[in-house]
Amino acid sequence: MLAGRTIPLVTGPSQRREMAEKAVARHGVSIALACRAFGGSETCYRYSPKLKDENEEIACVERYNRTVRHEWLDQYIIEIIKDAQDHAT
Repeated sequence: MLAGRTIPLVTGPSQRREMAEKAVARHGVSIALACRAFGGSETCYRYSPKLKDENEEIACVERYNRTVRHEWLDQYIIEIIKDAQDHAT
């Protein structure tokens, strides 16, 4: 307990980011200092999630890649890794 307040238990990156943002806004400390104080990184502080449309597009591309990969693998009976490498190049 410090000056009548308890320090909250920080459990995740989003909470550390929020606390760092408040420290920067309220106390004017640097982003680097706030991140170090709360055990976060500047990358986490500056992170901005992708838009929903971008996430859907990425998921679509990943599904396509997975499908193509499985179809390609199903075409060949690969007995050893060397054979797989030969087919891939």
